[in-house]
Amino acid sequence: MAEALLRWRYRVPLALLLWVALGLLVAGLTQPMIRFEQFWIFSDTISLWSGTMTLLRSGETFLGSVLMLFSILFPVVKNLWLLVLVQLGRPHGFGMRVLGALGKWSMLDVFVIAILIVSARMDGITEAQLLSGLYYFVVSIVLVNLVSTVITLRPRRSGATR
Repeated sequence: MAEALLRWRYRVPLALLLWVALGLLVAGLTQPMIRFEQFWIFSDTISLWSGTMTLLRSGETFLGSVLMLFSILFPVVKNLWLLVLVQLGRPHGFGMRVLGALGKWSMLDVFVIAILIVSARMDGITEAQLLSGLYYFVVSIVLVNLVSTVITLRPRRSGATR
């Protein structure tokens, strides 16, 4: 077999990082992410989940669906897929092809949130204050991408040279 199994000394810390990332992702999706203030009187605090649900309920189906897909479902699926690969200890073949496909879209979630923040701050009337949910979300994405990079590079080092 050209591809080596991930050793337990790698699998355990990687799995722990992924569980931490999953917890941070849930917190990032549900905790307040941004507080918008208008005219120093009106204030609205939203999480990614509540904002997405508001868009879907108000008839903004396309934008709500894009947020749901790329900012909620993709990060959850990528995290869970990595957990499966790490637990099995065989990051190669079909599993890595799926991870590669997910990886091509993995930073779109952060990009969508960045556009939201920039557009709110460009309006001179509205002030956007970043809250803890955003930081939980970003740290989760960074941890998942770190683990993804480690398991992508690890088999190449331990496998046969081509």
